[in-house]
Amino acid sequence: MSRAAFVALYALFCALAIAVNLGLQFGAVRWLGLGYWPALLIGTGGGLVFKYVLDRNYIFNASGVGAAKDATRFVLYAGFGVFTTAVFWSAEWLGHRCLAGEAGRYVGGALGLCFGYGLKYWMDSRWVFRR
Repeated sequence: MSRAAFVALYALFCALAIAVNLGLQFGAVRWLGLGYWPALLIGTGGGLVFKYVLDRNYIFNASGVGAAKDATRFVLYAGFGVFTTAVFWSAEWLGHRCLAGEAGRYVGGALGLCFGYGLKYWMDSRWVFRR
């Protein structure tokens, strides 16, 4: 696979994981009547598992290692996800503060997501799915 195709596939998986996350949040609020925090946890958890399976199987070709090794990888993967989420939330907050308002929040959020996913790929390839 060419580098451009690889980057496009990774970006597609990021977009799909975002859609799963937000879709689960929407459904938890709309159809289950849950509040913000439970919906956030459901969406984040669902998006995390969804993206892990895609990354493990299609980005890093690292399936079939056994349950114990896979569980260890998932814990590392999730931990790095917490870190990159903090990066994203910080960038969104900075955009909101520095660019005055909602538009700035989205600009900061978009930049934070791009940087965060790039950083996440680097950490995952170096420590989670290393060969």
